[in-house]
Order: sequence, then C-alpha cells, then structure tokens
Amino acid sequence: MAQTKAFADATNVEEEVRLLREQNALLQSQVQKQDKALDTLSTKMKKLEDQEAARAIAAGENPPPEKTGYDIGNVHISAEGGAAFFNTGTEGFAPPFRVPGG
Repeated sequence: MAQTKAFADATNVEEEVRLLREQNALLQSQVQKQDKALDTLSTKMKKLEDQEAARAIAAGENPPPEKTGYDIGNVHISAEGGAAFFNTGTEGFAPPFRVPGG
C-alpha cells in the first residue's frame, strides 16, 4: 500500500511540473506580445511628438525659452587691483614676500 501511495505522489508531482511548464510557456508568450506592443506604442508616440514639434515650429508657436536670473540690460564690470608691501621683517604679522613685476 505504501508503494501505491508513493507512485501516486510521483504521478501528481510530474503532472504539476507539466502544468507549471505549460503555464510558464504561456506567460512568456504573453510577455513577448506585451513587449512588442510597448515597442510599437513607443514608436508611434515618438513619431507623434516629432510631428507636433515640427508643426509648432512651422506655425511659429514654439516660444523662446524662459530667461532666468535678473535682466538689467548691458552691464560692464571692470576691476582694479593693488598690492602693498609691508616691511615688517620676520617678526611682523606677515613674513616678507615679493610680487613679481609684469
């Protein structure tokens, strides 16, 4: 009787594995179909976006990009620099240094 039960269990496991393989194959097929559908939709969407952008440019509807920051017209900035030499010796707040002339 134990041998019959073991045979029945083995048959059930084999049947379950077969059913799982069939289900797996079906799911893989569905995923491939969905992948193709997504690729098709992406291509169509890209084409529509490109057409809309071209139409907007042709119609002059494409606004210039927004300016950022402050707009105060033409501004010219200049600067002057200077250097000083303090002969404080080695005991002063700044050791001696030399500015190369140019």
